Amino acid sequence: MRERLTVAFVLLAITVVIGAGAVRSYTILNLLRDDSAAHLREHAELISGLLEERYTEDEPITARYIASVAPEEAKVVFTPEDGEPVVSVGEAFEAGSNDIAVSSTGPLGTVSVTEAGKGLSDIVTREPTMLFTLLLLVATLAGLIGYVAARQLARPLEQLAEAAGALGRGRFDLDLPKTRMPEAQAIGSALRTSAVQLESRIRRERSFSEQASHELRTPITTLRLELEDLMVRDDVPDDVRASAKRCLAQVDGMESSAGRLVELTRGSLMEGAEVPLEQLAKDVAQRWADRLAERRRKLTATVEGDLDLMFTPGPVEQVTDLVLSDVAQAGAGPVRMRLFAEERYLRIRLPAGTISEPGRSRFRRNLPQPGSGVDAARDVATAFGGKVTGSGVADDLEVLLPRR
Repeated sequence: MRERLTVAFVLLAITVVIGAGAVRSYTILNLLRDDSAAHLREHAELISGLLEERYTEDEPITARYIASVAPEEAKVVFTPEDGEPVVSVGEAFEAGSNDIAVSSTGPLGTVSVTEAGKGLSDIVTREPTMLFTLLLLVATLAGLIGYVAARQLARPLEQLAEAAGALGRGRFDLDLPKTRMPEAQAIGSALRTSAVQLESRIRRERSFSEQASHELRTPITTLRLELEDLMVRDDVPDDVRASAKRCLAQVDGMESSAGRLVELTRGSLMEGAEVPLEQLAKDVAQRWADRLAERRRKLTATVEGDLDLMFTPGPVEQVTDLVLSDVAQAGAGPVRMRLFAEERYLRIRLPAGTISEPGRSRFRRNLPQPGSGVDAARDVATAFGGKVTGSGVADDLEVLLPRR
């Protein structure tokens, strides 16, 4: 996008310069023609006066005499009232399609003076090198301005695209641009609203699944116990015991159906956004390895279990970012992170001492209080149906997230 905006600025600047140059050239050419016409009119009146004096002195009016009083770059035609025209062509005269001609009528006849207009066009266009240099300078300046403007215009849109991609991966802590561009503000507001609505929906689904599981399984379990107790009693007839056994089989079916219904609410968070655990671990480790390297800390990440299990990357990225933000703010030495892939959960462990005590952080003056990221990670993990245990200070820090 930046390249297209920069090229558009350059083309626009060149178009404006060429258009302005064409208008300026046309205006200057007309001014020069008017000025030349005024001078030629003065020459025509002067020549007409000289011819009257020569006629008064009974001197012949010849082409040689007219040439002696006319400009060398002009053509003069004297047309008497009762005679043949006398034509005088200057040595520097060159006829063309843009010739300028004026006439002056006196008692003896009409004097017409014509001057070539080609010289005026040459004056306007006689510096092609200067024009090319001007165009090159304008194009360069427009390119620099266009590049800077393109960066300012494209950056909010790129951030919005990244935020939309994060929302599509299941992340709700969107990094939206701070801009005064109305269109970008509208898109950012829509993304923020969508993130809040999706997060609220996930919380409601989790609450529903927990409540549904409790509301369904509790009476089913009670009924199962009653039926099992009925089956083992000695004072119960055989037909009643057989009926209780059949009912117990139906209870098992109901419990299995209730379990499947609850599992349906725990499906994929974002359909089509899942990635293999191996790829997800590489992305998280690479991003934070670069950030921790700025503080001269090394990140080592290991993955165990089925690496082909699919996970929605958003929740994993969001929780690990919050936890590792505390790691980046406090502590020293290498950071070890272990990921365990289970059938229904992803377990992430960071060993004890990864996050230092608040008072021991050498970055404490310039950074937020260590531990705030872990606290926020607990809330996020709980919203997704997981949990965070430990603090990373005196004991292991463990994150448990469901496969969604």
